[in-house]
Amino acid sequence: MAFITDRASAGAPASGLVPCLRLIATDLDGTALNGLGRLSPQTRQAFACAAGRGIAIAAATGRALCALPQEVASCPHFQYALTSNGAAIYRLADRKCLYRRPLSEANLQALLALLRRFPVPAEVFIGGAAYADAAFVQDPASFGASGHSIAYVQATRTPCRDIPALIAQHSAAVEGMDFVFADMELKQEVRRQAETIPDLYVTSSVPHYLEFAAGSTNKQRALAHLARLLGVRREEILAFGDGENDLEMLSYAGTGVAMGNSSDHLKRLASLVAPSNTEDGVARTIFRLLGQISPPGLAASEISLGAPENPPGAPEIPLDTPENPPGAPKLPPDTLRFLLQTTGNPVPQPLPPYRTRKEEETR
Repeated sequence: MAFITDRASAGAPASGLVPCLRLIATDLDGTALNGLGRLSPQTRQAFACAAGRGIAIAAATGRALCALPQEVASCPHFQYALTSNGAAIYRLADRKCLYRRPLSEANLQALLALLRRFPVPAEVFIGGAAYADAAFVQDPASFGASGHSIAYVQATRTPCRDIPALIAQHSAAVEGMDFVFADMELKQEVRRQAETIPDLYVTSSVPHYLEFAAGSTNKQRALAHLARLLGVRREEILAFGDGENDLEMLSYAGTGVAMGNSSDHLKRLASLVAPSNTEDGVARTIFRLLGQISPPGLAASEISLGAPENPPGAPEIPLDTPENPPGAPKLPPDTLRFLLQTTGNPVPQPLPPYRTRKEEETR
């Protein structure tokens, strides 16, 4: 993995600080979203700046497609969403699914057996929609949800009184499942049991959730797939995250950035430690790597939300790979030309000191 060193602060030239960036993948909760679950004006401006230079931007989240914040789903600078911890990739312009890795029938039956043994609320993601036990949707707080996550659950989950029946009806299209816990000891016990299930990906993005996907699924695999479609090398990828479910993605990206609010373990594995999500860490890092400083006192009304127009005639990229059978949808020509062009960044200018992974370890 390429490490970013703050050579400018040591008096050395800043040239060569960062490789050419062509793809940014960012987690949402605890990362690109601030403490209120919103994109700050600075973060929106940073994404606008990156998109204006032809850099593709993808949300990489444990959320289902339907649960993306509207300001992310409708933002022209986000072209793609890696949802359900990488189980699916959607093109946001038309919400077309470009890639899906559903849970196997064996895994579904094993998870349902766990639910019978440990009757906790469950959520199921099917075709970009999120369904949850009706009791959990009615009163999320009694199952560990707090703050704005209560409103989030009630706004994004369709209540279901029979999760096993729903799974039986759509068993070939289940992108992922979550179990919800108020008791952390019970969560750890269920996790130990789940980790014995063959070919099952188990992770946890927030304390009261245990999340499941197909064993070959995580954000890194989905990001690698998207990078191949766009002709982007891993060293040209910048990725942001703060949770356990971001670990593989940050390790894969040429520049993996852990937020200041991440665990120490994630910080040790990342290339760079950014300020926290409440300090606009994503925006400050993007501006830094593009060789800019963020405009002071930026007002929301000053932010340009217009994406650059893509010239017609760009080539189509087939998705006929081992992970997608023949006949899968293709990306349209009018979305790809500027993504496929190498976008050399200007030489970064000296900036204030910034913590590298090595510096974080010695703090």
